[in-house]
Amino acid sequence: MSRTNKWTVHESKSEPKWFTHNGHSNTDPTKTKKEGAGNHNWGRPGDEIDVDDLLYNKSQRRNSNHQEHEDMMDRVETEVDAKLLN
Repeated sequence: MSRTNKWTVHESKSEPKWFTHNGHSNTDPTKTKKEGAGNHNWGRPGDEIDVDDLLYNKSQRRNSNHQEHEDMMDRVETEVDAKLLN
């Protein structure tokens, strides 16, 4: 029985998997996508802003007292304006 080419031909050493399957050639394979800062790795460090203090996205229950609700909204608007101007 003769040997097949599969077992007699020796393949060359393969490239490391990171450099052959991830990104463009001559790039760091361990680099984080989009510099890795901000929400979902978009942007660079310092690009994100502190939105936790602002009340834009925080939903609160509406107050049944209309005047009290208007007073609260006026306070929130002045706080937001003060933070945005500084």
